[in-house]
Amino acid sequence: MPLTGGATGIGAALREQLCAAGHEVISIDIKEGDIIADLSHREGRDRALAAVRERAADGLDGFIPCAGLPPVAPPRIIAAVNYFAAVVMATGLQDLVGKRSVVRCCW
Repeated sequence: MPLTGGATGIGAALREQLCAAGHEVISIDIKEGDIIADLSHREGRDRALAAVRERAADGLDGFIPCAGLPPVAPPRIIAAVNYFAAVVMATGLQDLVGKRSVVRCCW
């Protein structure tokens, strides 16, 4: 399952918990991870999408958009990462998540 923002903060903690529980996580981050990409630019988002598609052609169990910038960053960059990267990545991976999705009910 791809996770953006997996190098620091909440994303890193979530990645650690998921890996400890036995999940395969594809970490996407600007600094370190399985896929290095600057999600504030279209080219970086496109590169990240292509890399995830290459690694998970059979499908994904989910997607976690956790990349985010604090209010001290320039507003244009905040919008590019906190909103547009999440939307573009989720939309771009939707078909892969659909391949593996299984609805399970527990009642």
